[in-house]
Amino acid sequence: LLHTVVLSSMSAPLVSIILPIHNGDMWIDECLEALLCQTVLHAEASSADPAPPACRLELSAYDDGSSDGSWDSLQRWKPRLEAAGVAVVIGRSGGSQGGGCGFAKNRAVAQSSGTWLCFQDVDDLSRPKRIEAQLLAAAARPGALVGARVSREPEGSTA
Repeated sequence: LLHTVVLSSMSAPLVSIILPIHNGDMWIDECLEALLCQTVLHAEASSADPAPPACRLELSAYDDGSSDGSWDSLQRWKPRLEAAGVAVVIGRSGGSQGGGCGFAKNRAVAQSSGTWLCFQDVDDLSRPKRIEAQLLAAAARPGALVGARVSREPEGSTA
């Protein structure tokens, strides 16, 4: 029933993945691989599970003065993501010194066009059902702010 509510009330909304980056090249591949594994990109029902809610994804990444290969990696990933049906918007600060995480997030939000925003750090991995679960939670509780549960590796780490 909840899937029906999501599909009828949101009719394939655009979810913008907000990805601020500063010297995150060492994590970009794993981060974006996890994005390609999202169940909402493969919305097919099985006998055991109903189809995930229909939505479209957009990656809105902002490179905030990286001095590593972050910008080149984003350029390399763009066609692969687009081939998988993910719209891609990337921006970059002109300076060699970053404006900070808040600055980069705000820039990524400003260049995005989604109905929903999904904040992602480049050094974090999203589990395959993250966006599906967050859309279903948002449909069940209109007006609520929907977050995510995290698990740390190694357990107990803070960074």
